[in-house]
Amino acid sequence: MNPSRRRLMCGATGGALLWMAAGPMRAQVADKALILPMPPVLRPPRLVVSGASLPVQLRSVSLRAEVSGRMALTTVALEFFNPNPRVLEGELQFPLLEGQSVVGMAMDVDGALREAVPVDKAHGEAVFEDVTRARIDPALLSATEGNNHKLRVYPIPANGTKRVLIRYAETLSMRSGRIAYRLPLEFGERLAELAVAIRVTGADAPPQATAGGLAVPAFVAGGGGHSLEWSLRDLSPRGVLDVDIAAAPGGSVVTGERQGRAYFVAQLAVPQERQARTLPRVVQIVWDNSGSGADRDHGREFALLDSYFAVARDVEVRLQRVSHAAEPVLVFKLRGGDWSALRRSLEATLYDGATDLGSLTVDRAAGELLLFSDGLSNFGAQRLATPRVPVFAISSAVRSDAARLRGLAEAGGGAFIDLLARTPDEARALLLERSTRLLRLESNGARRLVSASARPDAGWLTVAGELAERQTRIKMTLEHPDGRQQVVDLPVEAGGHEGSLAPQTWARLQITVLEADEALNRAEIRRVSRDFGIVTRETSLIILDRAEDYARHDITPPPELSKAVEALRGSARLAQQRSTQAHLDQVARLFEQKRAWWERDFPKDEWRRKDASKSEMPSAGARVQESSRIQRSDMVAPAAHPHPHPHPHRRCPWPAVRSRRARRRPATHWPAPAPWPSRVAKAMRSVTRRP
Repeated sequence: MNPSRRRLMCGATGGALLWMAAGPMRAQVADKALILPMPPVLRPPRLVVSGASLPVQLRSVSLRAEVSGRMALTTVALEFFNPNPRVLEGELQFPLLEGQSVVGMAMDVDGALREAVPVDKAHGEAVFEDVTRARIDPALLSATEGNNHKLRVYPIPANGTKRVLIRYAETLSMRSGRIAYRLPLEFGERLAELAVAIRVTGADAPPQATAGGLAVPAFVAGGGGHSLEWSLRDLSPRGVLDVDIAAAPGGSVVTGERQGRAYFVAQLAVPQERQARTLPRVVQIVWDNSGSGADRDHGREFALLDSYFAVARDVEVRLQRVSHAAEPVLVFKLRGGDWSALRRSLEATLYDGATDLGSLTVDRAAGELLLFSDGLSNFGAQRLATPRVPVFAISSAVRSDAARLRGLAEAGGGAFIDLLARTPDEARALLLERSTRLLRLESNGARRLVSASARPDAGWLTVAGELAERQTRIKMTLEHPDGRQQVVDLPVEAGGHEGSLAPQTWARLQITVLEADEALNRAEIRRVSRDFGIVTRETSLIILDRAEDYARHDITPPPELSKAVEALRGSARLAQQRSTQAHLDQVARLFEQKRAWWERDFPKDEWRRKDASKSEMPSAGARVQESSRIQRSDMVAPAAHPHPHPHPHRRCPWPAVRSRRARRRPATHWPAPAPWPSRVAKAMRSVTRRP
């Protein structure tokens, strides 16, 4: 496999989907894929192809979505056409928004779509390298830093097509009291076919769909929900398909089962109160000036600081820049909300190096901490401990670790503010106001309860858990800005039907909470993501060509290869059993031989008796040997040659060894050393002559 193909294979995660709110685009470059800066809301995915004489075309797109309450599962199917006369390889790159996760992937293998299976990320990379060395081409989809993904697409047949299918799940946002679901329709080129299918359940009224100037059919009621089927041919679509869904007034509870376990997801409208909070007189600002900090939207960050200091007025700001190490603290004393000196200092920041958030020091005099960072701490082993003061984590980067920032902020009573996902008014409210928050979740019939956030999102709170009983009640304790506590009681009953939305949503929420401290929870993240097929920094999705590869690397196969893989594993187990039995038989045989030897009786004088019996009746041959021995004993031995060894008294007693030494001995004859008493006498004389 050539090096360029090997280089493109490495990283990968489910790719073709989430261009989410800005119309997608594809780029094809000859050498290396460059990640372009993303627009404020989203960047489209793109296909990068190396060495193509003619550009690979996106021929058709199929978008299918299942929406229940604020949960959505979207499936994107892309079909690429290669007009070149040779096989090509591409890489599909895309970022995801906060709360969106890849939960499935499939690709053409021998003319049929084959589903990917979850695997530990390290094991998947090892298998990927091993299989590619055998000139077999697997597909590997894994997450990179932040919520970015890429997927290797190979082979794209010469003058043929390649299909890629990706599924992602997300929690939908609220807009003007209605649930908003958006699908991008712009793909940067003319499509032969575009098909859209959306099914919505749990809505009180038919959803409304608009797509710019395109005529969109209405939703049709049926089957316990509302459905939309829309197909277009030979067009260059533009814009986004907006679907507005009327939320049920009291919220919704969705249940589902997976592998014999029942899960629930409740989305409730809770009373949300707001109150302006008192700002401290001393505030610490931590400014991430690592290399990735240059890609943040500093204009939005400065606009938020404008609103903050307009309310704070007279305040002391202690600024600390952090990259691979924390810089000395700079103190700015603001009067009347004038922060021009601080702004000039921030605008003059030089961005370079890695990020080590564990190196920063929380100022004890500060009443709160404003952290401007993408959360991608990629240097140093020390983790950032939860400060004892409220932390407001503010991100304006396309690539960010939202789970870590959210966990850090909410653990200290602060808030996470994503400036790319929030309007300026919403960001100001999160920073300057106190609001109702969730204190705790309790239940006697449910376990592993989790919430999407401690703060309601636009008046809605999402909680989920695993049901231990078919019927139970969930007790939620809310705290209002004035300190009052309110208990909300929620009845939950398992529906007894299989469904993927509730189990996958619970798993995604659980992973989000665990990723707040990834180093501590790595094993649990790996287990949950592998069990539910969710792509994280610990797991990937992999597709292998042959059943032998699944069996050899002990990877759970897709359904169509289950029988073949099980047969191969059975044969391997049988061969292993035979080998083990043969080894045990050999060990037992050798043991019996040794035991028999130890148990054998060897009489003390048996050999003497045997020799005596032989000597009583000497044979003719024995008599001849005896006469020869007597004749040799009468012969006179020649004089011995003087021994050339310098130390004859040290001669080796073994003749065989002595003869070998004689062969290696040089021809020079050394005189024999003086006897020991002579050496002593000589030494004594030399001592007596000294003055």
